[in-house]
Amino acid sequence: MAITEIYVWPRWDVRNTSYQWTASGSGTAEYYLEVSGGGAVPNLTDPPMVEGNAIDFTQGTVGSLSASQFDWGDNDSLGFSTLYVRLADDADPDSKSTGFVKAGGNDTGTVGGSESVAFETIQYALDSVTRDNANGDRFNIKAGAADVLTAALNLTIYDNSSGLPTATAPIYFEGYTSAQGDGGIGVIDGNGTYAMINDSNLDYVHIKDIKVQDCGSATGITLDNNCSCFNVEVTDTTGGGIRVESGGHIIGCYVHNVGGTPLFARGGGSIIAFCNVCQDGRTFTTAIDMEQTGGVVCFNRVELDSSASASDGIMVQSASAVFNNSIYSNAGTGNGIMDDGTGRWQLTWFNNIIEGFSGTGGVGINTSTGSNLLGYGANILENNATDESLSGDTGFSLQDNDTPASSPYTSASTSDMSLVSGQKAGAYPGLLKGSGDTSFLDQGGIQREEPTGGSATQTSYGYFG
Repeated sequence: MAITEIYVWPRWDVRNTSYQWTASGSGTAEYYLEVSGGGAVPNLTDPPMVEGNAIDFTQGTVGSLSASQFDWGDNDSLGFSTLYVRLADDADPDSKSTGFVKAGGNDTGTVGGSESVAFETIQYALDSVTRDNANGDRFNIKAGAADVLTAALNLTIYDNSSGLPTATAPIYFEGYTSAQGDGGIGVIDGNGTYAMINDSNLDYVHIKDIKVQDCGSATGITLDNNCSCFNVEVTDTTGGGIRVESGGHIIGCYVHNVGGTPLFARGGGSIIAFCNVCQDGRTFTTAIDMEQTGGVVCFNRVELDSSASASDGIMVQSASAVFNNSIYSNAGTGNGIMDDGTGRWQLTWFNNIIEGFSGTGGVGINTSTGSNLLGYGANILENNATDESLSGDTGFSLQDNDTPASSPYTSASTSDMSLVSGQKAGAYPGLLKGSGDTSFLDQGGIQREEPTGGSATQTSYGYFG
């Protein structure tokens, strides 16, 4: 059996400047919806519910709608079906204020198994479905409007239906635009206060193609073991971004304008990769924190843009691999890559680029607490007050670090952290360079994408945003 699909359609505002309402040639005071300038509204299908002035309408029949009714059809030879409404006062919807008419899901009596019967809010959906404890459930969240929370999502009722999510029956939250899995971005708004999820005991939850915003002082997403976030954006919170525990995967995420730790995982097989962390003027302790042993941090872009910020780039514990990350600090006083305590062991750090920790006390690579490097080298260190502060032993020197005379980045001060030609692997052999000129790995997190034939190259950022 396949995973159970559940649909959530946060109601769209269809009374704004992106749309126009046109008087129908049939019926009394009926108006149909088009995009501004005319034509079908992209990705709009027959909605489960329409509201006017925050009051739910009833569904009628196009051509004979009563006051406060809606229907879906083409009663004016448009060549496409669209939404028809008749307002309570028979007025033109365009005469009303922005947000007066909304269309989308319905939190009364729906089952959520398709877009035509979608729920309006994620919380109502969680409280209404019976969990598929054999295959798991996927909550598909339609792009176009935010689900504005009144509390962090609570899975208590959902869990009680059949127990907690498991490895074989997980729970997914995924955005879409017109069809499940099409890459559309669902939006969850914390209403200035709330996290999307704040449950440090919740395992096997997977979040994909979602934007989480305006969480106040809350961390945007907090989960427990064996959870993942793919292509998730978290922004506009004084709390942290994404926090998972052992076995967590944070892949291709974009976290910016947050005040707490943007990305946190608890080692134990966790991976943070292909992510983009932008400081956006805030100061936090560490951009990427891989706590406890056995984590991997690779191919991430970390931009610390606040001048003289004390923020660190990447911090890890023992048996962690840190490679191919691009880190930039604007005259910061923190550390590019560091261990988090005394006597850490089997640290493997290579092919990273660390620039700009040039403020007093700034260090590019720091193991000064006496930790031991298992494998080390092939890093680029530029314009740091101290490039390296190492102690303990280095087991294998993989390749000398490079300290170029000028920035390896094209223009880090304007957020372009792609490499100048002299630092690309074709000209400067990186640790994992392939055997031919058309097969190579650039240093840092931003790779060039080779087209067919391996001739000219183009920059490939490899993360959301």
